Amino acid sequence: GPLCGVGPVDTGSPTLAAQTATPQLAEVVKWALTLAVGLIGLFGSILLGIKSATLNKPTGALILLAAMASLMFSAYFGILWQVGVAEISLNQCPLVVAGDIMNLRFAAQFDFLAAGIGIVLLAIVSAIMEGQRNE
Repeated sequence: GPLCGVGPVDTGSPTLAAQTATPQLAEVVKWALTLAVGLIGLFGSILLGIKSATLNKPTGALILLAAMASLMFSAYFGILWQVGVAEISLNQCPLVVAGDIMNLRFAAQFDFLAAGIGIVLLAIVSAIMEGQRNE
């Protein structure tokens, strides 16, 4: 639903902090989106066999799919955050950028990004430990 159009909304003038923080947050979201989409592409190419993977086929594929799903959710929430910023600008309610919905979107993007990277790191550690056990 609309961020600014339902119920009483403080449409007051943004503070200097809000004016400078919003573009900086947008830049952070842009970099996280780039990383998430790049990793999705990398993991997708690994799953397709374009790049060699040292993970067990069924287990490795499931792990990469889980990481890709997490990274896709990260990208989704990053896009939602950017859409929210555009809607806030369009509806001229700049103080909403610090509201609960926008904070949830921003936090969810980074939580899913961290989860996706963490899943892959656990898979790498597991593969290394498996390799040492087999030696």
